Amino acid sequence: MAARDRLTGRLRRLAWLAGVLATLATGPSGAVDRAPLIMGAGHVAGAYYSVGGAIARTVTMATADPNLRVVVETTNGAAENLIRTADGDLDLGLAPSDVVHAAFHGFGQFDGEARLTSLRTLLTLNPEPLIVLARAETEAAVLDDLRGMRLNLGVPGTPGHALLQSVLDAFEWSEDDRADLARRPIATQLDALCGGRLDAIAFTAASPSASVALALSACDVVVVDVSGNPVDQLLTEHPYLTAAVVPARHYPALAGDVATVGVVATLVAADRLDDADAYRIAAAVAGNLETVAALHPVLAGLTLETLLSDRETAPLHDGVRRYLRDSGRP
Repeated sequence: MAARDRLTGRLRRLAWLAGVLATLATGPSGAVDRAPLIMGAGHVAGAYYSVGGAIARTVTMATADPNLRVVVETTNGAAENLIRTADGDLDLGLAPSDVVHAAFHGFGQFDGEARLTSLRTLLTLNPEPLIVLARAETEAAVLDDLRGMRLNLGVPGTPGHALLQSVLDAFEWSEDDRADLARRPIATQLDALCGGRLDAIAFTAASPSASVALALSACDVVVVDVSGNPVDQLLTEHPYLTAAVVPARHYPALAGDVATVGVVATLVAADRLDDADAYRIAAAVAGNLETVAALHPVLAGLTLETLLSDRETAPLHDGVRRYLRDSGRP
């Protein structure tokens, strides 16, 4: 799949180049269009693909440069987006803030020579809260109520896996507390929860989420609170994370908001991206927040303060820094 996605991107560029050469050969009456910027945005059915499409459409329609266009490309997810962006095979990529932080600073799969120091932050988008769902019969209300129970972590590399591990570390779960942790694929965990083979499951999801709505209606489950001093300390130590809630307004089954912690969807580029392009992307989205919100509901809560922040993941692109200076923001 990854090889096919890379081939698709190259074919797009070759098609553009063929058009340029044909135009030059026939004597153009106007300027030759430049190739679009390609954004790695995950699977077609995933949230990042539709979020990326909303950002791409906003930039393409709102920028003052008619030759600045952004298109999305399907990929296998965040890690691929970052690696291919750093390599120059993609111009832009979407990934959660914890994965961007790991890639830039060299943690986990990005350790050593795999570290991606060329990455730069363009935009920080919507929060992706950690959702912990437990069978109602467990009577779990807070995370610590699940100690020693069958909680699914998900497969390493899947959304939320690393975050949940960090949360359990912050709550100082012992080996005995983790004895029955499961590592089922996210796609199968809801069936296992409703079927009684798991006591609780966890994943990250921006709100509103069809997956969360389905889970809350599929069987008798509750959303577990993930807050308190351990989370406060985690946020202090890891600024790329954010305090978040599972909002009751999106899920009728909830009596009220449930506190949790989350990552933030982040749009990155490599430092080779032209400063003027980074500036125009920032300006296009910052100047059209209402349009962005109308294009995708998970982007409805965007503010200028959250949009243009590096959150100590990868440094802000120099073009974004220039936009901040020119617009009078620190």
